Formats: sequence, structure tokens, C-alpha cells
Amino acid sequence: MLVLAGGLSLPQAAFGHGDEADVPARDSVLQAIALVVNTPQDMAAITDKLDDAKASTEPDGVNLADVDLAMTALRAGDMPRVRTLLEAAIGAKVDVTGLDVRHVLQVPAGLPVISLATGEQAGTLVVADELPGRGPLDGGDAGLLAAAAVAAVAGIVLSVRYRPAHSIHTLRSDASPREGE
Repeated sequence: MLVLAGGLSLPQAAFGHGDEADVPARDSVLQAIALVVNTPQDMAAITDKLDDAKASTEPDGVNLADVDLAMTALRAGDMPRVRTLLEAAIGAKVDVTGLDVRHVLQVPAGLPVISLATGEQAGTLVVADELPGRGPLDGGDAGLLAAAAVAAVAGIVLSVRYRPAHSIHTLRSDASPREGE
């Protein structure tokens, strides 16, 4: 009885996985996208999430054919394609509806179409004017420069004044055994 009571009083291990088939496929795909973005070298974890998505009992809102294509691209090591296919599998896309970006891009009001930047494009042809300088030095600037010069000179004087009598090279050569000793 004592052994049984002792065994029951000890803390029990918790299992966090549970039944992974109950996780919606969309959640598994979102987790796989996060892994592709943050840890693309962790192929095992990405593969695990894609397998979970395919085995899910709730595949609503996920195109499993795109998940299969992403799995093939993953085996080929094409991470940008994996991400694109997974985003397409859940219908993720950039939402530009309702956004008025004309004032940001400085587009004239007469243009009916705005071409947004993609990839590595800057997205604008606007060149900003040079920033104006501060102007000539004033009294405060001169005071700071003088204080910096005094601190530099004081550092040099103190380093010469409190220099040790023997250098490390001299101490090492004195401490090393000489030939014939």
C-alpha cells in the first residue's frame, strides 16, 4: 500500500501533443508557414506540420493539393516556393482593398491605376531633398570640443605618469628559464 500511495503522490508527466488529428489543417499550415519564415533549416518540424495538416480531420479552408505540392518543394529545398504554396493553400494574399496609397506614393490624381512595388523594388521614384545642416559651431559646441581635448590630454598624461616600471615583455623574459639553468 505504501508503494502504491507513493507512486500516486508523485507528479505525473504531462503530454502536450494529444490527438493531433483534432487540430484544424489551417492551423497546421499557419504553423508550417511560421517555421518556413523563422527556421527554414528545420525541415523535420516543417514536414511534421505538413503531415499534421494532411492528417487533420478538419481540412476546411485548406487546399490539400497545394500542401502536397509544398511537400514536394520542401524535399527539393525550395523554401520560397514552399511558402508561396502554403499561403495559396489557405488563400492568404496581400489585402490592398480599401487602401488609398496615392498620397504615400505621391501619385497624381489623374492616374487610374497604381502599380505597387513587388519583390526588391523601392516602390517610389521620389527623391527626397537633402537634409539641412545644423549651421556653424556655437559656444556649446566649442565647450564640448574643449572638454573632449582636455579629457584626451589628461588620459595621455595619466597613462604616462602611472606606467608600470616593468613591461610584460620584461617580466616574461625574467620569469622564463634561461638555457643552462
